[in-house]
Amino acid sequence: MILFQMQILSLEKRILPGTTPVKVGFETKENLGTRTRQDIDRLIEQAKQIVDMGERVAYLAEQFIGTRFGDKTLGGGPGKKEVFIVNLERMDCVTAVETFVAMANAKDYNDFLKKLQGIRYKDGSVSWESRNHYSSAWIRENQRYVSNVTAIWGGIPFDKTLDIVKGVPTVRVHGQYIPRNNLDKALNEMKDGDIIFFTVSNSNLDVGHSVIVKIRDNGVKILHASREKGKLIEVDLVDYLNRVHRFTGIIVVRPQ
Repeated sequence: MILFQMQILSLEKRILPGTTPVKVGFETKENLGTRTRQDIDRLIEQAKQIVDMGERVAYLAEQFIGTRFGDKTLGGGPGKKEVFIVNLERMDCVTAVETFVAMANAKDYNDFLKKLQGIRYKDGSVSWESRNHYSSAWIRENQRYVSNVTAIWGGIPFDKTLDIVKGVPTVRVHGQYIPRNNLDKALNEMKDGDIIFFTVSNSNLDVGHSVIVKIRDNGVKILHASREKGKLIEVDLVDYLNRVHRFTGIIVVRPQ
């Protein structure tokens, strides 16, 4: 059983033959788009001037508004050699969130690569089996960077068996989420940089999308990689939920 700061989330794993992560040498592929390593160094240095970690994450996310959406940019799969991908030209919802959290905690570009590796993979071991495919695992493995605030904002329990990703162990998850019809407290408490994971009704999947919060004078906005719009955009959270009905609620973590 894993004790979160704000909730209990336990994952019971059934290890499949041949899926034990092993730390070995790995290949890295970098696509920075129109940016250079020096550009990222400067961006990280600018972000470090922001003391609050959540505000820092939100600031970095804003710098990437307009970045093209990219589906399955990490590649990989069961039985394939895992390549550590760094792609700033195209992002999906997962790679966007982990990129901004890694940059917010980095000293420079090289440290960003190390942080990103540690955030994406359990114990930093680059393999398909060690990748944090499920958001529940991502949250559990990254408690040094984020604090789960779901429970104190009206979270209720959920219990699922996650087995939608091929080639990784089945994961039993006991967590909490805030139902979409009970978001008033969460909306009032959200701050810049909070990370929202939208929960789904699927029995074998926990989360369907992830976004970064940005507070504006006219309400709670979210910065996210939109498949529909083909790029990273900013939209109103309430409007988004009123339009997208497949999500059952939210899990919220706060950068720290």
